Amino acid sequence: MVERSAFQARSSDEGRAAQELAARVIKGCGFTIVDRNQVRADLGVTINFVTRNKSDEEWFFDVSGAFQSERAGLLRTDTVWKTLGRCSVLTANDVTPIVLLTTNLPQPGSRGDRALRSTKLSTFFDAIAVTDPKGRARMKSYSAGWLQRPPLPGFWSIESIFGEQAVTDDTFNASSVIPLDRIGDPLSDLLVGAQTRLQHRVKVVIPSKDRHNKAISTSVLAGVSHQIEQLLMDFAGGLTSQSATGSWVDPVGAIANERITVLEAYSDRVPDGELIEALRHLIIGTLNQDAMAVVIDARMYHFLR
Repeated sequence: MVERSAFQARSSDEGRAAQELAARVIKGCGFTIVDRNQVRADLGVTINFVTRNKSDEEWFFDVSGAFQSERAGLLRTDTVWKTLGRCSVLTANDVTPIVLLTTNLPQPGSRGDRALRSTKLSTFFDAIAVTDPKGRARMKSYSAGWLQRPPLPGFWSIESIFGEQAVTDDTFNASSVIPLDRIGDPLSDLLVGAQTRLQHRVKVVIPSKDRHNKAISTSVLAGVSHQIEQLLMDFAGGLTSQSATGSWVDPVGAIANERITVLEAYSDRVPDGELIEALRHLIIGTLNQDAMAVVIDARMYHFLR
């Protein structure tokens, strides 16, 4: 009996520690905590965190996990099923969006992982490990205002989010193509009204950090920027640029906290594969990126390294 009590006490302490860490992450990502461990007697469940983001949207966080050395967080299949049960009840009663926040996500391909993914976004919005920088970056994006958009890729794949709309495009050999009406146009149109005169456009983002999050040297960045500007000038005869700092989100999956430059060009002709391949060589190759997203007309094309 003593042994059991000691185990229960340790589990309770670890659970509280996980919730305190989750609270710090939630607040650090820009959410305001409205209520903790809210008991919904009408539904028979408890909501760990009721929050609001900077756009006053209500978001809910379900925290699973403790700092155990083995099978922590959502590594246990029975914990996954309990979590899905709570989320199913909440979602069925319009308590959404729900983000799973945990110390450990299930191992890829495990029974727990397959169970989470089998819900196909019907039960929870996103699943994030508190120690994952990319997951926290997604949370920061959600905290700015996100209810009218699908989740950012990370736990969910591009294909699972966009389904048949995420397809391989043979024209430019892209890994996926997403219509902008599903994700919104990053930074909107730089040249307002130009599309009424010129039918086609190309938009590309020039990063300032490489895929290892290291700053790209000034000389390399200046050289690549000049080459990209020249490519767009040759394509369209002119271009518009905009610089930005801080946190920028490419809805197809790249999240960057850095200085960027957005270049956009409009033309009366369709961009060809030679232009896209040149951009890919410069951005993915010379600037050492994992991926590149290019807006062409009303679609975003995603290219992987």
